[in-house]
Amino acid sequence: MLNIVYCCDDGYAPYVGVSMISCIENNMYDFENVTFHIVEENISDFNKNKLKKIVDSYKNCKIKFYPFICEFNIPESNYPPIGYATVLLADIIYVDKVVYIDGDTLILNSFKELMDLELGDNYAAGVLDPSPSISREKIGFSSVDNYYNAGVVLFDLKKIRENGMQKKLTKELEKPYRSHDQDIINLVLKNHILTISIKYNFFGHFLELKYEEVMEICSINENFYTKNEVECAKKDIVCTHFLNLFCDVPWRDKSNPMFIKFKEYVDKTPFSYNDIFVETNYPFWKRVMHKLLRNIPPILYRNVAKIYFKRLYEEN
Repeated sequence: MLNIVYCCDDGYAPYVGVSMISCIENNMYDFENVTFHIVEENISDFNKNKLKKIVDSYKNCKIKFYPFICEFNIPESNYPPIGYATVLLADIIYVDKVVYIDGDTLILNSFKELMDLELGDNYAAGVLDPSPSISREKIGFSSVDNYYNAGVVLFDLKKIRENGMQKKLTKELEKPYRSHDQDIINLVLKNHILTISIKYNFFGHFLELKYEEVMEICSINENFYTKNEVECAKKDIVCTHFLNLFCDVPWRDKSNPMFIKFKEYVDKTPFSYNDIFVETNYPFWKRVMHKLLRNIPPILYRNVAKIYFKRLYEEN
């Protein structure tokens, strides 16, 4: 059995639908059934019915909705409360193992190998985050501490409940963190998250730029994946995450490296193009940088981008 979790509000429901279809089509022959657990904040009946329609189109697929009611004094920010649902999954969904997936993703291969993985004394398995070391230093992590991206995580919810880790996760909810739920998961589960291949959460950074350019621009810490590991993963991506340095997400930017593949799955959903594709709201500087990538010497945009990202993380 494959249990997949998405957390979203009404505005993100169509993109979750696209990700769901890509997940079903690349996993339905490897699992007896696929169940989607949708932790939702005010998803309309209109969108719920479309998500149900996706599941009903395939054999051995199910969908369950869990209303997210925030009972905590989460620090005010632009980050939506539903984003913290990942911290509370063991109290919301009573199954043993789940793969949590962000909605801005496409699944391109099977999770079978991941689900067969033995976690040992770990509570989760995840992919190292490609953000600058300075971001994790703010929560007391050193440059050699593993820090994981929360966009795709295999959670052992049973073990989290049984060992009292859910209470520790919940305790951090009312504290301000720059990376919100991601910081909380890394802090509380530190040294008990298993590192898995970057193919399970393949960042758009490495589809836009060369490995060396990403490492330089982002000032990624020393224990990140090697060039060979990233290049091998690129040939066998299981889940691609629309985290790009300069491109916007594919529903707002046709220049996104995954736009064509994304559109293929959009065409399989019951959502209309008007439900999916919208105008970009990317900041002006990013649109300028994207154009510069193709028109100035690489050394110039690398240096400009590096300065910007360093300041961005220092200020937050």
